[in-house]
Amino acid sequence: MTEDDASAFVEGWFTAWNRRDLEAVLAHYAPDIRFFSPVAAEVAGAAAIEGKEALEAYWRAALEKFDRLEFTLGCFTWDAAQRLLSIHYVAALNGQRRMVCESQWFGEGGKVTRAAAYYGAVL
Repeated sequence: MTEDDASAFVEGWFTAWNRRDLEAVLAHYAPDIRFFSPVAAEVAGAAAIEGKEALEAYWRAALEKFDRLEFTLGCFTWDAAQRLLSIHYVAALNGQRRMVCESQWFGEGGKVTRAAAYYGAVL
């Protein structure tokens, strides 16, 4: 992946989330994805989500819980050596705005194989 590819990924990822298009979001992830998030602990009862089917179930439950969802990009960095994309953004979930840093590691097939969402300060 190049810097331009990373930019296109981020744009597509934000667009899909902001229109609540779960199928488009999931298209970016490998079948054996490992995802970590404190919000997953709140919604799904576990901070670690293993596998794309489990990730889909978690995100469907989260979308039901959050009537309003909007992600606003701050910035992103792409580390080609580690195949790591770090995205800094503000997540507005039911009106509460929080700073988020999400790390996404890409496998050889160009899909995300591991991701972690780090939720920070409420704004």
